[in-house]
Amino acid sequence: MTYEIDQGLFTKEVMIESRVIPHSHPVLTVNTRYVDNDVLQLATFLHEQFHWLEELGSEAREAAKAEFRERFPSVPDRASGGASDSESTYLHLIVCDLEFQAMTQLVGEEKAREVLRGWDHYSWVYEKVLGDPVVRRVNARHGLVVSQ
Repeated sequence: MTYEIDQGLFTKEVMIESRVIPHSHPVLTVNTRYVDNDVLQLATFLHEQFHWLEELGSEAREAAKAEFRERFPSVPDRASGGASDSESTYLHLIVCDLEFQAMTQLVGEEKAREVLRGWDHYSWVYEKVLGDPVVRRVNARHGLVVSQ
């Protein structure tokens, strides 16, 4: 399947590697875990791309994270659905919402929700992104949105 993702490209260098954890830096790297599932591979790729976007808007990112700290003063650790630490968890409320926005545009909201609910990582973050409208409002207030 082909997806029009020009607006979601923030780095042009991508590596595909077996048995690695997908990551954004220094080179965006995805693994081969979803090589047979275009939708899951797309979501993984977009997630890592949005780490590049949030770096471009550090002022907006920090303002949104500050609001998330107020809204969610205590967040779970990695074992309980958060990220590696609280700052990364707040950051992922931005990145995962951008992922949801882009996936909704590309595959529709129902499929996007299905994909994000199915991830085995950041479960608390995705629960907030999919179920708490405050996350989108905070991100939108700071311009952290995917344009159509």
